[in-house]
Formats: sequence, C-alpha cells, structure tokens
Amino acid sequence: MAITFDSTSDAVREVAQHVCDRFAAGYRGSGTINGVPFEYSDIARCSEFVRECYYAATGHNQGGVYFGGSAKETEQMLRQHGKQVQVSQTGDIVCFNSQAGTWGHIGIVRDGTTYFENTSSVKRGGPGFLVSRFSDIGWSRVTGFYRLLPARVSQEPQTNPVKVIDHATGAVIETLQMVKGGDHIGDQRKVYVVRGGQ
Repeated sequence: MAITFDSTSDAVREVAQHVCDRFAAGYRGSGTINGVPFEYSDIARCSEFVRECYYAATGHNQGGVYFGGSAKETEQMLRQHGKQVQVSQTGDIVCFNSQAGTWGHIGIVRDGTTYFENTSSVKRGGPGFLVSRFSDIGWSRVTGFYRLLPARVSQEPQTNPVKVIDHATGAVIETLQMVKGGDHIGDQRKVYVVRGGQ
C-alpha cells in the first residue's frame, strides 16, 4: 500500500486568487477563508497576507517558524527553515529586496510571470491585494524563491502496524499504520501515523 498526497500549492494559489479577486471587486472589511480571518483593507501587510494564505490552504499555522512580523524577518526565517529553490512553481514564496537592498517584500508565485501580493505601491496598482507581474517590480529585485509544500509526497508503509489497546478490556480499539515520507523542508525521512492502517 502506498499513500500519495497531491500538491497543495494549487490550494495556496486558489486562496490568494480569491483574496485578490474579492479585493478587486471592491470588498472591504473582515472575512474568513477556511476559518482563517482576512482583513480586506488598503493597509499593506505582505508577510501577514502570505502567512494567512498558507494557513487557509493547509490548515497549519506556520507563524513563528517560517513567518515573522515583517518581510525582512520572514525571509530570514525562510533562509533558516525553508527550502530555497532555483526554479519557482505555483504556490512558492517569492522574496524581494527593497530599494535600499534589504529584504523588504514577499508574495506568492502565481505562474512564471506573475505573483500575488499585498502592497502599498501605487505604481503597481496598490495599495491592496493584487496580481502583479515580475517585470513590474523587476527580476533583479528577487532575492529568492522558497517552497514550503511538496509538489508530491509519496510514503511507503512500515511493516509493523501499531495497535491501540483498551487497557481495561485488552481489546484492540484501533490499528495505526506507520509510514515514512520525504520531508518538504529538508527532504529528511519522517514517520507519520495514518489511522485505520492494517
């Protein structure tokens, strides 16, 4: 038995697209996506936007591991804990430097020519949530692409299932299958528990 997880990068793209579309349609105020609160306003918070899109798409709040309070802090954390990639794909995080050369802005890759962002730049159509072209901000300002989600993870089952026993009766309550798989950060081997394995 092999357990395969499909890409969630498309889910990140769909969340970011929804936020940008709703903002472009004129919505302002509070809303939620998959239980994650979003504030549709003209106040630019790029790091918060990226973090909330990932949280809404995956159900995992990675604040404090991958995301700081600012774009600069976030890129520093991604450099330490994320997986930098040379060729970007949909759903990757893109980091940009500011005009002064420090890490100053982040977004989510939409495709090979565009990305989602929450920006204060009037020149690029802000302030707000929008889809922008890499050529508008300048490819020379890209400082890195980071991947937090695997394109595809396949996991092979271990040979010995784990049985959960009711200590009072000795009956088997549940059988859990242990599986190993590639880690989406450092490609390390990790063990996962799958309920109902045999």
